[in-house]
Amino acid sequence: MGGPAGLATTSWTTVLLGIALWCIATVWARTAIRGINEDLSDPKCEQKRSPLCRIVKPDDNDKDPMDEIKKFSS
Repeated sequence: MGGPAGLATTSWTTVLLGIALWCIATVWARTAIRGINEDLSDPKCEQKRSPLCRIVKPDDNDKDPMDEIKKFSS
């Protein structure tokens, strides 16, 4: 009740702001998950039309990026 303004009734501005932020977070999460799924389905960028994918291509000789960290923790 009242929200951050301390009103005696429901702060509809706060409720609408919360709904708007929830919608933005939902769209953001769906976009990120869709991108991850696309990357996993075509890791070599053979079927993607993105110019970024044509510039930055994964290398078969790449090591595990966690190797450096694992080396220090052992």
